Amino acid sequence: MIELYSVSTALTGEIFKVANEVFSALQGKVSLVEYVTLPEAGQHVIMRFGHRGEPSSLDEIDAIENMLDRLVGENFWAVIVGEAYKKVDPEFPLDKLPARLEIFSNIVTNMPLPVASTPFASKIKEDEQIIRSNIRLSSDDWVWEVEVPSNKEENLPVIRIVSAKPQDKEAVTIGAQEFTVEFLPPGDSYKALVKAYPMARKSGMALLRYIFDESYGGRF
Repeated sequence: MIELYSVSTALTGEIFKVANEVFSALQGKVSLVEYVTLPEAGQHVIMRFGHRGEPSSLDEIDAIENMLDRLVGENFWAVIVGEAYKKVDPEFPLDKLPARLEIFSNIVTNMPLPVASTPFASKIKEDEQIIRSNIRLSSDDWVWEVEVPSNKEENLPVIRIVSAKPQDKEAVTIGAQEFTVEFLPPGDSYKALVKAYPMARKSGMALLRYIFDESYGGRF
C-alpha cells in the first residue's frame, strides 16, 4: 500500500520526538500545532508552534523563533503561528501579509530556492509523484504543501495545489489516510515565502516580521 511519506509514522515519529523536546525545553510555553512538507518547493519540513502565553512584543517573538530554530535542529524549520502576533502591542497587521509577500517576492525573484538536504528530502520529493498519481493535475499545476495537524485523527491533513484553473475542494484517500485537497491561485508569493525562511533565521528576526521589514522598511 502506497502512502505519503509526509504522514508516515517514520516522519511523524521524528517530528513528535522533537516537538516533545521543544515543549520540555520551553516549559510548555509552546506546543506543536501542525507541520508542513513542501514536495516541490525545496522538500523542507516546517514545524508550526502555538504560543500559550502572551508575547508582549515582536522582539519576544523574534527570540522565541530563534530559540525554536536552535532546538529543532538542522532537519526542520520552525515558526510561531500567526495567532501570537495578534497578542503583541501594537497588534501586528496580519491582514497585510499577502500584499507584503507580493512586494517581497519581487525583491527575491532572482534568488535560488533553498533545497533541503535532510534525510527526509528525497522521500518528500517522491510524495509529489504519489499525489499526482492520485489527483488529476496538469503539467502546469504544482504541489505546494502537505499540511498535517498535530492530531490528524481529529483534523484531516490538507494537500494544497497551486493551479491556474479554479477548482472546489475535494477529498482523496492515499494509502490509509484521507486528505482534503485545496486549490490555490498561482502567484510568486509561495516560493518567496520559502526563500524567506533561511533569510529570516540569518537576520535573527521572526519569519513574518522579516517579510514586513524587507518589503516595506519595517513599517506596518
